[in-house]
Amino acid sequence: MPTVTYKCPDTGKKMKKTFPYNAVGKAQASEFARMSGGSKKNNPGYGDEKSTKSTKSTKKRRNNIKESTTNKNEIINTDTGERYNLKTGKINNPNSPKGY
Repeated sequence: MPTVTYKCPDTGKKMKKTFPYNAVGKAQASEFARMSGGSKKNNPGYGDEKSTKSTKSTKKRRNNIKESTTNKNEIINTDTGERYNLKTGKINNPNSPKGY
């Protein structure tokens, strides 16, 4: 994740601010470094490009997904029972009432 190190204008302490490793985060980090007089370092570690605050819970969800044994184009969420067809993009939830 792009990390900007800068000096706090109020206290004079060295501070760090991290941004998500995507196009928007890189641009925000560049502008923040320019405005605050800090230095920017693009330092993605393994898998850091996907570990932003909004996607931290995806690891748990990925562990709950398995391939269907009856249809090779389908994956199943074992928590909810939803089936997702990879070819058509349709979701089939056996627990929902008909028509939804």
